[in-house]
Amino acid sequence: MANELRYTLTPSAPSRPKGVLCVVIGYKGTAQGRKSLLIDGLTLPDFRYWDKRTQRFTSGTDTARANNPVLDAICVRCDELLNNSEITSPSEFIDAFKSGITPSDALTLGGFLRSLIYEMRNGTNNKRPSKNYQCYINLLHKLEKEEVAQYKGKVLDLINVPIADVDNKCFIQFGKFVLSLSDDEGRTNYLNIMKLFKQVHTKAYNRELTDTLLRFKYADNAPLLSDEYAEKSPSLTPEQYAQFVALDITTLRKSGSLTYGLMQMYKDFCVFLYETKMRPVDVTRAQNDNIVTVNGKQYYRYIPEKKKNNKESNKDKTVYAPLSDVALSIISKYNGQSSQGYIFPFSMNEYNWDMMNAKSWNNWNNRKARLQEMINKWLRGKVAKALNWDIVPHLYTFRHSALTHACMSEGANWGIIALNGGTSIDMLQRHYVSNTAAAI
Repeated sequence: MANELRYTLTPSAPSRPKGVLCVVIGYKGTAQGRKSLLIDGLTLPDFRYWDKRTQRFTSGTDTARANNPVLDAICVRCDELLNNSEITSPSEFIDAFKSGITPSDALTLGGFLRSLIYEMRNGTNNKRPSKNYQCYINLLHKLEKEEVAQYKGKVLDLINVPIADVDNKCFIQFGKFVLSLSDDEGRTNYLNIMKLFKQVHTKAYNRELTDTLLRFKYADNAPLLSDEYAEKSPSLTPEQYAQFVALDITTLRKSGSLTYGLMQMYKDFCVFLYETKMRPVDVTRAQNDNIVTVNGKQYYRYIPEKKKNNKESNKDKTVYAPLSDVALSIISKYNGQSSQGYIFPFSMNEYNWDMMNAKSWNNWNNRKARLQEMINKWLRGKVAKALNWDIVPHLYTFRHSALTHACMSEGANWGIIALNGGTSIDMLQRHYVSNTAAAI
């Protein structure tokens, strides 16, 4: 019976070298038939601080902060498997843990997707591991966020629909959900996300897990981003940006938790956006470890969040944003204030987020969206009024303004501007050069 199985975390598993952390699963009251599985994903674990009673690293240590969240997630998964009536042996437990598939009456869309991610991360069927699994993790996160789907007249999360029953109606439902998201949450990535969904379903079809083919022409429903983007992202004139830089924060009224110190960090965040031409989400995640020196000049090296799921190599996606004296002074100003090494010590950056864990990623995404909306509210409600601007500014306004001003400068090299901003010449022409006249 499933309730006769027990698991433990231990650095001294049978048939394993000491100092290697494993999940050991066996039957209650006997050592016979025990199986072990090596735990991956730990960061420099120091077993001097291992607490056998709690099966965690001692709280308050660096190794605990880095690794206990990983162990928490593993235990959640183990508890899920332990309570599954279909799992009756240590071998079945280990197989389900490794594959990501939870035995049930029917293999679900989420279960199949998790199994694909496992295959690509670890390599199976004589195939090498592939970094493309990151694309599918993004899709998984979207499915986990989708809370209500209609399935055969019932309310059921799409992720829990049997893969054999995923059809055009499900595909259409998912498309509507993606289009309902904000730009930062993934709406602008609609085409790529829908393409991934269809790829997953096609893999299921090729493995004879479903007899259905998806025929929904999702591309016909793609949002018209160019016009919307231009409208939603106005440019400041150079004079307006100079006004913002010169703004004395203490002339603005404090309210509630909005202190002068927090408003100053909001302002520095916007200036940093302008100076680096980065996107808000990438500045939110910016860490000091990503600062590099090339030929005596300092750059912020990163892969834009927007491009992480693109198929090209990480080398091709990597952006080197030049760090101006202004940007470096902001980095120096907050240096050492974030326990996790972030450039900006916002409260959300005091957590060790696990982006591979769905719950952690969703919490981070919600906190990120909340932070950006607070800054946008401050820009709209206080800054724009204080400076008598005739536009409604938001965070993207500063990236948009920086690229627009760069394009309108004498002798502008669009290729270099595009590289520094992590975009393309085509995007510059469509969204920034077209606004140049308005910004002069």
